[in-house]
Amino acid sequence: MHDTLPRMSMKGPVLKKSTTRLREAEIFDADAIAEIHAEGWRRCYAGFLPPDAIAARDENWRRQTWRRKLAREKKGCFAFVLEAADRVVGFAAGGPVRPHEGPIEGAIDGPSERKCAEIYTVYLAPDWQRKGWGRRLVSALAARLAADGAERLLVWCFQDNPNRPFFARIGGEIIASGQVLMADCTPRETAYGWRDIRALIAACEAGANRE
Repeated sequence: MHDTLPRMSMKGPVLKKSTTRLREAEIFDADAIAEIHAEGWRRCYAGFLPPDAIAARDENWRRQTWRRKLAREKKGCFAFVLEAADRVVGFAAGGPVRPHEGPIEGAIDGPSERKCAEIYTVYLAPDWQRKGWGRRLVSALAARLAADGAERLLVWCFQDNPNRPFFARIGGEIIASGQVLMADCTPRETAYGWRDIRALIAACEAGANRE
């Protein structure tokens, strides 16, 4: 469960220097987000997803999907981008918990649980990884979800995703596992959860400040 998204409006604070900032995503960000999203799949998932599955979700497919989703408002859904020198170099999105597209082992808060939200996607361009920006993106998204009423948070990620330990480093606990039923494959997924969204925000901010 990796590809459902929103629309935004307000601009966020300047971070560290005037040319680097986090802000809420706009419709004109769709193409840049699509490029990062497609490249993230090619770079991270080529070792365990079939080539056809990755090719089917190429930049053109992502572009159309993001344009459509950012063009319409969806209640409770939010997206943030990291912008450097007027170029989008990362993004994160989240919103209400979605039904899992496959069998689940374990317990998660269901879609009807209004106090729990879900991180849908977090991706960064390679040069911006492992520098604290992933934490800052998650923190900004979590803060917006908290302002919208969320008290807990979860994220699903592919079990073989090489970046999966990131969620454990920011305090996520494994709460469930499952198999996602995609049209061309059925990869395993792991769900991480946070009982207190404010604790997640604090962990992200503390870690980002040390990097």
